[in-house]
Amino acid sequence: MEALDALKEKASDTALAVEMGGQTSFSKEEENAVIRKVDLRLMPWLLVLYFFSQLDRGNLANAVIMNTEDQKSTMLFQLGASGDDYNWAVTVFFFGYVGFEIPSNLLMSKFTPRLWLSRICVTWGLCAALMAATFNPASLMACRFFLGLSEAGLAPGLVLLLRYWYKQYEISSRFATWYAASGIATGFGGLIAYGVANMNGVGGLAGWRWLFILEGVPTILAGILNMWLLPDYPQTCKWLSDREKEILISRLPPTAPSMHQKKIQHSEIIEAFSDYKVWINMLTGTCQVTMLYASAYFTPSVIRSMGFVSTQAQLLSVALGVLTSFWTVVINFSSDYFQEKGWHLIGSAVPGIICYALLATIQTSLTPYQRYGLLFLGTTVSSGVPIVLTWRAVLIGGTTKTAVVTAALGAAANIGGAIGGQIYRANDAPLYLTGHKILCALLCAEVVFGFAHWYVSRDDEKRVRAERAEQDARQKALNESTKPLTTDA
Repeated sequence: MEALDALKEKASDTALAVEMGGQTSFSKEEENAVIRKVDLRLMPWLLVLYFFSQLDRGNLANAVIMNTEDQKSTMLFQLGASGDDYNWAVTVFFFGYVGFEIPSNLLMSKFTPRLWLSRICVTWGLCAALMAATFNPASLMACRFFLGLSEAGLAPGLVLLLRYWYKQYEISSRFATWYAASGIATGFGGLIAYGVANMNGVGGLAGWRWLFILEGVPTILAGILNMWLLPDYPQTCKWLSDREKEILISRLPPTAPSMHQKKIQHSEIIEAFSDYKVWINMLTGTCQVTMLYASAYFTPSVIRSMGFVSTQAQLLSVALGVLTSFWTVVINFSSDYFQEKGWHLIGSAVPGIICYALLATIQTSLTPYQRYGLLFLGTTVSSGVPIVLTWRAVLIGGTTKTAVVTAALGAAANIGGAIGGQIYRANDAPLYLTGHKILCALLCAEVVFGFAHWYVSRDDEKRVRAERAEQDARQKALNESTKPLTTDA
């Protein structure tokens, strides 16, 4: 209670009055200026946090192929691990991650975003750096489990944070700006690994150990900085004026979560899990993210098996990551602009279906670079993740329900991480035909479930658009009524 009272004291009386039911007039220019200010101050930092999460989560894929030309310097050799051990190291991350997603989001709504996200960053950074000290397969898997447990709640927590600041159809595109960091992390993770490979033997440590250290420590520092750089809510933001706070709060829909709703509403938890539309959305996310994690964790290995050496494979993954980020931003900005999600999701999956269908059928007749070129068709698939993870969340109300649904979608999607780690098997190399067929089938299933969710959500989306149109009409009427009267000279 003392923490909540402190937050209330920091918030301006006018801004609080607006949130409690008042409304203020503002011009479109004022609104756009405030949103630009929030975007420039908030979004770059969220991108940094998510970049580090994807870098630390995915660097195992780079570590496993580092310095393979010197067998005794490889991670698998030094840990006495097999290809199956690597698959389980990928998978075990998600046991902790999925299990703690919902509790983490509920705790963030009970505490504050700044405090809880800082805790997440510092603890996962420690676990990521400690992977450099692993000495056998069991210790690697233990670190990966606690890495997942520590990082749980970051993605759904960031989505929940956005709902405190933005309208429903402004969230997917902003999610995409920092989700695009996952593509950048994949690309530049390969570039960093290429450079760190040259540190093999420095200080008596193998290159893969240096990779975990050099990518884990910055995350710890980012978590500490987050305490000063991330604002919790518009009402308590120090770099917003009272007028700007009024505008931000007044433009939010009635269903937006509130900073004052700290008590966990058990009825909303039951309501969330009894909604069949949530489950369809969850199945869509599971299919999509299973495919994406299989691709993310094994793309460097797949590229290497196409006939390239390990350093070439690291560098060739860069272009794929950058193009993935480009499509993620473009497709999600289009989704928000047209206020449409279903067909954008389906459209992003189709090129991926073509990619893996061709790799599973005609790969043997292609050159290494032709095989590599097909992977570019799959770069559109990641753009569907912000759509899936925000789709149902922007159609509901209530702080507890929003927190639960957002985390449940993240948890269901990341079950795919546990499954995805088992799709590309060592005995399927070098063509990985079985793995490619499974990814093609998963994308087909994503299209089916995505269409089903679009169909059952039509009334919800009409309601949200109608509520937004009504709110905009009220705001326009208020602006007109408060215009200063003018008289002829």
